[in-house]
Amino acid sequence: MTNINDVAHLAGVSRGSVSNYLNGAKMRAVTAKKIAQAIAELDYLPNGTAQALKKKQTRYAVLILPEINTPFFADLTEKIQAEFRKKDFSLILCTSNNQSALEIKYLKMAQVQKVAGIITMSYSDIRPWLNANIPLVTLEHSLTEQVPLVTSDNYTGGRIASQKLRALGAKKLLFLGTKPIENSSWERRQGFLDDCELHQCTAQQMLLSANNSLAMLKDFVNDNFSPSKNNFDGIFAENDAVAYSCWRILQQKNISIPAQVQIIGFDGAPCYGNQPLLLSSIKQPTSLLAKAAVENLFNLIKHSPISNKKILPVSFVEGITTKETL
Repeated sequence: MTNINDVAHLAGVSRGSVSNYLNGAKMRAVTAKKIAQAIAELDYLPNGTAQALKKKQTRYAVLILPEINTPFFADLTEKIQAEFRKKDFSLILCTSNNQSALEIKYLKMAQVQKVAGIITMSYSDIRPWLNANIPLVTLEHSLTEQVPLVTSDNYTGGRIASQKLRALGAKKLLFLGTKPIENSSWERRQGFLDDCELHQCTAQQMLLSANNSLAMLKDFVNDNFSPSKNNFDGIFAENDAVAYSCWRILQQKNISIPAQVQIIGFDGAPCYGNQPLLLSSIKQPTSLLAKAAVENLFNLIKHSPISNKKILPVSFVEGITTKETL
């Protein structure tokens, strides 16, 4: 296996010069060129761990998400990884399943491994475990005023959903969410209900329990929808997963979508690549979210100015669960 001595021998320089080159030290251009050529010729891979110990930092970053098994989180993860790849950084992906114990475990791991920074979407109170020496950016949910936040405009997204359903003829509107309703879901609901109230439109809400949401949703649909009469004709769900579940259950009861009931979700990520969306949804700008989060993190690493709160615009994407826009 090629080692640093082989590189030094081929380049005709000392081992110390090769070590200085690998650690980014200033040196004569001619010497640096000889070492670079020797490394390329020998296909030498430096010991990243040893370099990290000297620099007290690796070229790794950690991304902590509650899950990755939805189109939105999968799309966001891919785009964040692509942004890190542009900067020649590798990404360590961690999923917390919304468990604070797991998040804390990952934060400790990041400290031990001397990662360059962390991007997290955390809904737990992890403030006591934050290490000021590791740059950190949060997505969607604010931790402290000192930790930069990157998020979509959830409140405006809720208002857009209300406006769109009303414009398409819906009069009896429903917000469908999961308890506890907080953070981004709370903002989406509030924007929706505020807009309904502003325009004197009837609106109610149904909050499902996380541990038996599907059973509750089926009971709710049975009580409120039938082929002949529906208590609601426009539904805004807190995310696409809830919207898809509602759509499927309504179809099983032979409710015509969107003729009888229109549905709008929130996230707007396609299930497969560039496949057109079937579900009408409020689309989060995953490319902008990823770019802003990574840029903020690198500005923290470089001690450059940052924006402590960046709110990115959302948009309505028309699928087949709402009537066609006139």
